Amino acid sequence: MADGEIGSGREVVPGVGEWEGWELVRGQDPFEDLAGPFYVRPEPDGTWRTGLRVETKHMNGYGGMHGGCLMTMADFALFLIAREQLRDHESVTVSLHGDFVGPGKLGDLVEAVGDV
Repeated sequence: MADGEIGSGREVVPGVGEWEGWELVRGQDPFEDLAGPFYVRPEPDGTWRTGLRVETKHMNGYGGMHGGCLMTMADFALFLIAREQLRDHESVTVSLHGDFVGPGKLGDLVEAVGDV
């Protein structure tokens, strides 16, 4: 992308404290920056892990983590997991389906991990 376009200001920030060993990627997708922060780290087996500590801004009116935030994190994680396969291709999410097995609570660590 040319300078000034969405995604052109990508910044990778090393995690500190609880997030030591993780990285925060921001400036690539304005909505993900707003919905996160989503932290990432590679695992020894080659998979990638995405993490989020549930904050007040992630909650719905019933005291659980908002499903839209979970789906945004899932979408972020899918592209991270498939990044090597997508390296030379532009791509967008066409379809994403989610079934929730329980609510995320304030303060929970929510993680996604996978491989292609």
